[in-house]
Amino acid sequence: MLFRILIPVILLFASIGLISAQESNTSGAPGTTRGTIVSPQNGTHVKPDSWIDFVYNSMGEYSVTSYNISIWLWCSDPTLGLFTNHATGVSIGRFSLSSSSNTDPPLPPPPSTIYIPDFSHGVTGFPIGWGGGVNQSDAPLWLSVLEEYGGEGSSFGAKVAYTSNLLVYNSTLSISA
Repeated sequence: MLFRILIPVILLFASIGLISAQESNTSGAPGTTRGTIVSPQNGTHVKPDSWIDFVYNSMGEYSVTSYNISIWLWCSDPTLGLFTNHATGVSIGRFSLSSSSNTDPPLPPPPSTIYIPDFSHGVTGFPIGWGGGVNQSDAPLWLSVLEEYGGEGSSFGAKVAYTSNLLVYNSTLSISA
């Protein structure tokens, strides 16, 4: 329930520049690769019902503690759809980063691979519930990370970094070298 409220607020603040927000795998911290998705890279073609490598560089470093990340696969632009109640996608989960393993409740570490659902089977990629799926080809898919971190001065609540890489879902296009 908390994330249903927090995510639209976080994305609103990101869109108007009140929190660290980056897309297209640009730096979360000026001059560094902190707060970025390393893999998969922007433009990666992904297949339904497959696994892809996942690597995220957290905001954590000396004097900055990374706490948790939430990973989402968005089937619609999250910076637009959340504000109109028309966002589509699926949560991959919430994970604890190595610089802070004392979360309550305990969370698993981030995955090294992420499952890409077959959205033609249902809205979550699985044939459960009333949400019917739709088959799509060459569709944009946003892999997004919201990271909670602290440091670099005091704050009221955790600081939040947002990053997103744009993937191509169920591509029918060939990649030439």
